[in-house]
Amino acid sequence: MVVHGAMTRPAVARRFLDRTRDEAGETLIETVMSLLLIATVVMAVIFSLFTVMRSTRAHRKIVRSGNESVAVAEQLHQVPYLPCGGSVTPLDGYQNDVELNVPGFEADIIDVRFLKDGNASLPPGGDSFQTTCPTTDQGVQELTVVLHPTTDTGVAQRLAFYKRANECPQQNQQFEGQLC
Repeated sequence: MVVHGAMTRPAVARRFLDRTRDEAGETLIETVMSLLLIATVVMAVIFSLFTVMRSTRAHRKIVRSGNESVAVAEQLHQVPYLPCGGSVTPLDGYQNDVELNVPGFEADIIDVRFLKDGNASLPPGGDSFQTTCPTTDQGVQELTVVLHPTTDTGVAQRLAFYKRANECPQQNQQFEGQLC
């Protein structure tokens, strides 16, 4: 028995599929918004990578300058102490006789300060040092060295080193961990 006017099941399915096919797919606005979102995420990742690379390079320069500072300290340790009262001032003597070899850097001794009182405590850069030779050399000098990079592989450093005479300033005086 056939009923006229009633839809059969395949006809209903066909009508539903036709309607959904017309509404299928993305609109231009959806596509543009998706692309903008993806581009924003990609740009954020690229920006963060460049930031990490830049900070790594800066850190590498600082570490290299610090390592070269240690090399300068080792070279200054090998230089004999130049006491006050000689024919040449200690600053001129250190500048003329000491060649600090540091690859990629230029090292210059720019200042020598002298201990005022051998019995005083030694706060770095405090009032314990003076720029002129004391009447009696106390056996300790503060040398200021500046390291300038000659290439783009480091940062400038300003260093202070304390140079001691090879002998104790007073007889039988002992310093912890050192022989006089």
